[in-house]
Amino acid sequence: MMLAPVRAESNKGLSSVVTAVLLILVVLAIVSIIYTSASRFIRTSPEMCKDYVDAFKLENACYLNSGEVKVAITREYFSPDIKMIKLSLFPSNAVWEITGKKCTDVRLEGKEYEGYCDIVGKGYTSYYILDMKNLDSEEQITLSVEDRELCVIGEKSIKSSC
Repeated sequence: MMLAPVRAESNKGLSSVVTAVLLILVVLAIVSIIYTSASRFIRTSPEMCKDYVDAFKLENACYLNSGEVKVAITREYFSPDIKMIKLSLFPSNAVWEITGKKCTDVRLEGKEYEGYCDIVGKGYTSYYILDMKNLDSEEQITLSVEDRELCVIGEKSIKSSC
């Protein structure tokens, strides 16, 4: 039994289809990579942060002593998931990030430094203590949360004592 040789002309149509499909896949991959990279730098509008603003509240901020500030943050029970709480101080622009991992310069009330800084749970209020030994007196604190984008929740003046 003899097999007929395959002619090159019969594969021309198939190769152009394969080329077109591969080109489309490459373009989609490039667009996906660019979008993912650029989306980290695009800030959300206030409307997009509304769910976060309604779900988190910076209750209080006050000096415990000359080297620590106590911050109370409340989170509604039906709040969106977040990856990070960010506390920024003015005028120094010092920043504390609470991600649920180990922290060196922030602690939960009743805990020690160098422990885990858990993000406030849904339906709870958490009290964070910020180590400010290397900073001068601060006047203002800003609370931000981040899921995909950074959303500013609010700010408070820091009271002179708790």
